[in-house]
Amino acid sequence: MLRTDCVGMASGYSYNVVSTKDRASNMYSIEVAPAEGEARNMVSVHVIEPGDGQTDGRYNHYNLYDHLDTPHWRDPSSDHRKDRAAVVGPLSTKEDVLKFMGDTEDPEYPVYRSQTGNDVFMTTTTGVFDLEAGVLEVFTGNPAKGEEPDVIFVLPV
Repeated sequence: MLRTDCVGMASGYSYNVVSTKDRASNMYSIEVAPAEGEARNMVSVHVIEPGDGQTDGRYNHYNLYDHLDTPHWRDPSSDHRKDRAAVVGPLSTKEDVLKFMGDTEDPEYPVYRSQTGNDVFMTTTTGVFDLEAGVLEVFTGNPAKGEEPDVIFVLPV
């Protein structure tokens, strides 16, 4: 489904997949990119396992190819957000995640983007999947401000 050998693609993408029904299931980070000069794409599937010693079950992705070996355009905002995550360190609770997703410490390229400094883009919504509670919470404002989510979706479990 992800790999093609006869039709090329113009741009790449990434997504994370996890089952809400199988608690023993791993999370997967999937990166897909065009193969340069060929009518096919490349696919990389990275398994994020709880307590694997490398990711400790946590994984952040910043619009950069992390595990697919291909040339790509680097966005300064992605680099800044990734650097900020390294400074903040592991996030252990939902509150930690909300605080990080709303972080504005970097004046040029904050995690929560609001057209500041050199960054012309803004964060319009933030979604937090709480797999333990079986919900997706969506925030239209800065999630670090402690406000209730604007929308809550119940996930199938």
